[in-house]
Amino acid sequence: MSLILVTGPVALAVPLEVVKSHLQLMEGEDADDGLISGYVRAAVDLVEGFTERALIERTLRLVLDHWPSGPVVLPRPPLIAVERVAWIDPDGAEQVVTPPLAYQVSRREPAILAPSPGQSWPATRRQLDAVSIEYRAGYGATADAVPEAIRHAILLLVAQWYAVREPVSIGNIVNVLPFAVEALLGPYRVWSVA
Repeated sequence: MSLILVTGPVALAVPLEVVKSHLQLMEGEDADDGLISGYVRAAVDLVEGFTERALIERTLRLVLDHWPSGPVVLPRPPLIAVERVAWIDPDGAEQVVTPPLAYQVSRREPAILAPSPGQSWPATRRQLDAVSIEYRAGYGATADAVPEAIRHAILLLVAQWYAVREPVSIGNIVNVLPFAVEALLGPYRVWSVA
């Protein structure tokens, strides 16, 4: 199984001006804009990895060597829409599944794709990357669609990294930031499908 980014997000999960306000930077202080934007992207990567979610809308392609024996789990919720389901048939020709008759989608998190009642997955050629499922995932196209708690966790991470630019903080006995970030993100974490 491989998950490929087809089209990336067009916006940051937290706009630069919101981050700069959180950092209490004065208007016109833009010397660190590149650094701060990098921190935001790194924080988003960390948050998306921890929660197993897509924050800002993107198009993903899930590639499988064959159909599973059951439903297909679509990683990185929330699912917006399944765009294309294709496979290589036993003769080597690409086929495209025609919805809605051939499959159904459950909007649970993570979403699952399964054959429609009375249907089964079609036969595939025995080869690598025989199945391809393209879908859109994320909360929306703008930062406003991302839940407030997730945006706040990103702000906390960026503020910590901006204030402490070394990998080790010497002299601190208490460090509650990881707990705060984890507490904010915990309700959004995707757990395995049972």
